[in-house]
Amino acid sequence: MMRPSPASPDAQIEPLLAEWAEIAARAARVTAAWQPALERMAAEEAGLRSAGRWVHGRDDFLGVLGLERDEIRHSRMVAWLFDPCAPHGLGDRVLAGVLRAAFGDDLPESAFATLGAARPTCEVVRDDCRIDVLVRSGALTLVVENKVDADEGDGQCDAYFARFQQEPGARFLFLTPTGRAPRSATGDAREAFRSISYATLRTVLRDALAAADPPGDGASVARDYLRTLQREFP
Repeated sequence: MMRPSPASPDAQIEPLLAEWAEIAARAARVTAAWQPALERMAAEEAGLRSAGRWVHGRDDFLGVLGLERDEIRHSRMVAWLFDPCAPHGLGDRVLAGVLRAAFGDDLPESAFATLGAARPTCEVVRDDCRIDVLVRSGALTLVVENKVDADEGDGQCDAYFARFQQEPGARFLFLTPTGRAPRSATGDAREAFRSISYATLRTVLRDALAAADPPGDGASVARDYLRTLQREFP
């Protein structure tokens, strides 16, 4: 019995080539139908870009400047918010809110009664100490150590406590992204320092803005800083 001779290679390839040609033709017809849609999408994108509605990146002032993790700038914003006479229109709400969150019932009501006269100052130097934010009012001296990404120096909080513990109504606050306890505070200083997180500061500021709903450019600055806190310290 004779076996059929195998088909030639060309005979085997020709059906495959025809099939691929049909696939390519169908793909060309499909992509041709896409082209008008792609052109419409490109035109729509161009229009959105031109109108300022196709956006990316930060929308808060510190973020635009690349200063959203800059410790000194945050300290200055905190001091500004703590100043009851600053033009944010919040009065002493932020300072009082932070004090209540950090110290609770351990702070006498007499301390809150004088907050309207509070005077915050940044970068206060005493001996070998540089205080990030120092707040003085009639019955309160608040020492704020602010750490965003940096760690404390050896014995830093112990030194602050030693230099300021005899001040009228001395209180010590440690502000960080996580609200951790200061590692450089020992003994009495460890007991004196209270920790607070940026998330808590964010909540206090948000509540103060909601309660006061102040108008003006200063309030816009406070709201802009709230956006920074919401993005950086969720």
